[in-house]
Amino acid sequence: MLVSTHAIVLNKIKYRDNDLIVKCFTELYGTRSYLIRGALKNRKGPFRAAYFQPLSHIAIEAEHKENRSLQYLRDLKIQSHFESLHNDIEKATVALFLSEVLGGLLNEGSPDPQLFEMLTNALLWFDQQDHCGHFHLLLLTKLMRYLGCTPEQNLANNQYFDLISGCFTDRNKENNLIEGEVVSDFKDILGMQFDNGGGWKLSSKRKRALLQLILSYFEQQVSGFRRPKSITILNQVFN
Repeated sequence: MLVSTHAIVLNKIKYRDNDLIVKCFTELYGTRSYLIRGALKNRKGPFRAAYFQPLSHIAIEAEHKENRSLQYLRDLKIQSHFESLHNDIEKATVALFLSEVLGGLLNEGSPDPQLFEMLTNALLWFDQQDHCGHFHLLLLTKLMRYLGCTPEQNLANNQYFDLISGCFTDRNKENNLIEGEVVSDFKDILGMQFDNGGGWKLSSKRKRALLQLILSYFEQQVSGFRRPKSITILNQVFN
């Protein structure tokens, strides 16, 4: 079946000498993997490797067969021409990190057009910002809604957070709950929007602590999710 859809590139790996396997989150068909023949050989062809940078937004035509794990691209074009996302070292590092996280959170299939729209709008917004050092944290908290694991926020004064239940609480009976300023930072970012957090500042140490909390929460809430390897690079860039 020949299909047309928009897609966000999650990752690519080399296959054989000149081919690529590219994993994408598509608007209409969820997460799919595509075999791109000759992408590393022909720099002037329609499927150049440069088109598949992390979080690139592309429009594709592809041949889909439900009983096949790898699909085949027939045509593509760049849908969003980002100005800084892949050229600015900090933003490119954020894109690499987020693409790895999304690849671990978004299962094969499972289309979600609303999630796709949120991601594309957020990336376009980020591309236009001079600086937004907490964008990755904010985007990850927005993802929680679409994954069905947004924390309970009706008890804002409670000082502890339970990773397993996803609730804030005022009791820490077994001394295994998250506490301290990171819980306050987590509450703040849960209530934040992309366009109203410009004055929110955190030290590098507090950003790392908040990211650790968010990733630990995903590990508890999303089956099979593993902490991304690129977190090391992210922490070095934002140190």
